[in-house]
Amino acid sequence: MSKSTNEEQQLLRSVLEKSEGQKVLLVFTASWSGSSHILMQTIKQIGQSSPSIIHYTLDVDEYKVLANHFNVNNIPVIAVLKDRQLIDYIRKITSKKKLQARINAAIKNN
Repeated sequence: MSKSTNEEQQLLRSVLEKSEGQKVLLVFTASWSGSSHILMQTIKQIGQSSPSIIHYTLDVDEYKVLANHFNVNNIPVIAVLKDRQLIDYIRKITSKKKLQARINAAIKNN
């Protein structure tokens, strides 16, 4: 069931506030996507090794407004935010090692 526009706007405001001075990952997935399930295992491991990174898992079928706001047209996709700005947009995740390197690069470069 999709979230109301108001709920999504409140979540977006909260995410942007939390991105002040720190990194936030918005992980866009779908329950029907095998790639999304594999990615979530990797995101959990990254979260355990990098607890300072906040991440939200957003099912595109539930968070349609946010998916549209971040131009999500393929899944899975990770939007990396800091200081209320999109600093990286990660698509086509091929391995845990490459994903970790990409997230680390985004974190260190911004």
